[in-house]
Amino acid sequence: MSSEPASAVNPYFRLFYDALRPHGVELAGTFVPSRRWLRAHAASFDALHFHWPEWIVRAEPDALRFLHAVKGGWRISRMLEPRYPDLQIREYRAFLAAARAARKTIVWTCHNVEPHEDATRPVRAAFRSLAQAADLVICHDDSAAERCRTLYQPPGRMVIMEHGNYAGVYPRPRSRGEVLHELGLPSSAPLLLFVGQVRPYKAVDLVCEAAAQLGPRVALLVAGHAPDPSYAERIRALVKQLPSAAFIERQLSDQEFADFVAASDLVLLPYRSVTGSGSALAALTIGRSVVASDLPFFVSLLGGHPKAGRVFRSGDAGALVAAVAQLLEVAADERERAALALAARYPWPRLVSQVASTVRELVAAA
Repeated sequence: MSSEPASAVNPYFRLFYDALRPHGVELAGTFVPSRRWLRAHAASFDALHFHWPEWIVRAEPDALRFLHAVKGGWRISRMLEPRYPDLQIREYRAFLAAARAARKTIVWTCHNVEPHEDATRPVRAAFRSLAQAADLVICHDDSAAERCRTLYQPPGRMVIMEHGNYAGVYPRPRSRGEVLHELGLPSSAPLLLFVGQVRPYKAVDLVCEAAAQLGPRVALLVAGHAPDPSYAERIRALVKQLPSAAFIERQLSDQEFADFVAASDLVLLPYRSVTGSGSALAALTIGRSVVASDLPFFVSLLGGHPKAGRVFRSGDAGALVAAVAQLLEVAADERERAALALAARYPWPRLVSQVASTVRELVAAA
């Protein structure tokens, strides 16, 4: 199986592919979505595995790569720049068609049923084209699968594979006191944490609004890369207004992630739209309870586990404040035990078995 390049940086991918190996499905490497690459590497893999199709329409199509190698070609490339998205989609569809013609199995893990942001025509076309070409679509829960069927009517097979935990990924965290001292945050107040990419669909502004309502009773840490400069500036301004808060605005190392989650009391996930969340499973794996918006994925994950997490009405800062207050009433050691127990329900080796058997069956049929 050949995977998209994101597999080099996201721990989800290592956990997923490591779990598949004992089932006879091996990661062969990463692919480039071009017919030239496909012709050169066709003998080295049996299946292509996609995760986020939107990245492909931001890659440069073969025709433009060729122009850059020709003297003066960059001038023509600049003239064609407004047409990049159309050229990318054309190349993308041709790549999918060539892969199918070469009898390669196409697998899509549908992390996001729809693009969270940048839902332009080319990005939507990338989602539709992949759904129609895929022999196998993997969704993380029933609600995502149903939404995928409604939007795209994928002709291939569909498997529900729950999102696995992050056991063994993160290093041992440093002491809470040391971490809070470095951040300039008090150890006397419960620490609320938002961690991950700081993007509008994740409603980080709602976290700040809730922290403002809670006032000095809590401290807040927002930590993660903010790719949208205007949204980053907005969050920066909101954090400055809070009595006890910090904004660590960069991509975190695994050590920083472990330190910040372990130093926190609750991890907040007030997303406006999501069909899966690695942040939720990572927080639970480190032993921290979560408060999340009432999207179907979170309701399914946290339902029946009130000490490990609570959901609140999406977009409602007052409801977020109430959920935080209720969960903080649970003793810290009880929350930790509940979070660890919930994370332990999602071990990768068990979760991937149906995916592995389906991939083997499809490859054999091809």
